[in-house]
Amino acid sequence: QKLRHKMEQVASETEHSREVVHWAEQQQRRNYQQQQQKLMSAKDGMTARESEVEREKRLAELYRQGVENSGVRVVQGDTLSVHHQLANFWQENPFKILAAMAVPTVLYIFHGKKK
Repeated sequence: QKLRHKMEQVASETEHSREVVHWAEQQQRRNYQQQQQKLMSAKDGMTARESEVEREKRLAELYRQGVENSGVRVVQGDTLSVHHQLANFWQENPFKILAAMAVPTVLYIFHGKKK
């Protein structure tokens, strides 16, 4: 029962992520088309550059909204603290961690049997 609920929850979150990405892509396409129309009608090169900056700002805002609505917790700053880096390494390399702990343990056991 718990497993099924968890699977449904993960499926729901995955579907939500897909919908958010699809929505963002649609918004990006619409914005791109609007920007293309503005660029075609713009006579001044400065206006074109300003509209390009506006487009980038809108895309950044859409991305920020997508991340905020996804439920992901964002940590401020450029780098992670040491314990977060360690946790990420542990999660990304479970077999390396297991091997790093198992090899000395096995060696210790065989060293004890040898005596």
